[in-house]
Amino acid sequence: MEKSHVNVKVNLEIGGLDKLKLLSEKLMDQATQMQYTLNEIESTRIELEINQ
Repeated sequence: MEKSHVNVKVNLEIGGLDKLKLLSEKLMDQATQMQYTLNEIESTRIELEINQ
C-alpha cells in the first residue's frame, strides 16, 4: 500500500516537471519571437529617421 502511494507521487512529480519544461520552452520561444519583433521595430524606426 505504502509503495504504490510513493509511486503515484513520484509519477505526478515527474509529469509536473515535464509540463514545466514544456512551458519554459514555450516561454523561451515567445521571448525569442518578441526580441525578433523588437529588433524589427527598432530597424524600422531607424529607417524612418533616416528617411525624414
